Amino acid sequence: MSFEAKYHGPCAYGDDIEPGDLCTFDEDENIAHVSCPAKDATDQPDWSSVCQKCFLQHAGECF
Repeated sequence: MSFEAKYHGPCAYGDDIEPGDLCTFDEDENIAHVSCPAKDATDQPDWSSVCQKCFLQHAGECF
């Protein structure tokens, strides 16, 4: 369920919410923008740390 913000406040993902922004509650019941660029960036996995041999994340090298 989305709603229009009436007050200034923090978005759960770091951006500021301004009156008139379209918002919703996230899975932890925090207020967030419906289309939050910061949320989209945090939802993506970090593929740079995945081993290209075994496709796992681990410390050190794959043998």
